[in-house]
Amino acid sequence: FFREVVLPTDPAVLIYPKSAVGTINTYTPLEFSTSRQLNGTLIALYADPYLYLLNDQTDTICEVNLGQVNKLPRWPYVTQWSPNGRYLAMITTASLPGSLVSFNELTLLDTETGKLQQLPIEGYIQEIDWASDSRHILMQVLLDQSMLPPIQRLFLLDTMSGQVSKVLPDFQVGGGTGTNFQMAWSPDGTQIAVKCPVWPTNMAIIEDRICLIAVEMKP
Repeated sequence: FFREVVLPTDPAVLIYPKSAVGTINTYTPLEFSTSRQLNGTLIALYADPYLYLLNDQTDTICEVNLGQVNKLPRWPYVTQWSPNGRYLAMITTASLPGSLVSFNELTLLDTETGKLQQLPIEGYIQEIDWASDSRHILMQVLLDQSMLPPIQRLFLLDTMSGQVSKVLPDFQVGGGTGTNFQMAWSPDGTQIAVKCPVWPTNMAIIEDRICLIAVEMKP
């Protein structure tokens, strides 16, 4: 059931200076992360500041140019394929290699047409997850980190129209023990699971919880 894939080139060749600001000659990514196209042949390989698409049927690899922000290359640190395998959604940023991330945005790649969309979102995107229709993306966004608890909300993006809307605007999500994998959309699209701890206005968390949100998608 498993097939070993050998890159058509030495992985070290994939790492080369990209930034016009400063130098990255002394910086090497610790490793490439991967995400596989659902029921497809493409594998995304990504690291600061690179994005490659590997076709494991033809054993070919190509680099994807995501553009620049302030002369720094844009790169993804979170990627997720749409259920139909056509779109690659990415949380992207641009920074000096190896430095801390100061902002992010949502970038969408249509692998059939090659079209790229950069979708700036108000706040800091924590997580993303596709709806089963391969059109809508749910985002958990940090709006204010100075508050206790930090203000985090859910937003829904329609990738066709670019419209962003709040989901349950007054519903506080995220936080608690652990900071990753705080939400998930069910494969049939009818429910969203999200962390919703009982967290008063101090550092102590009374109770860690998971809430289920019923979803009704309207055409």
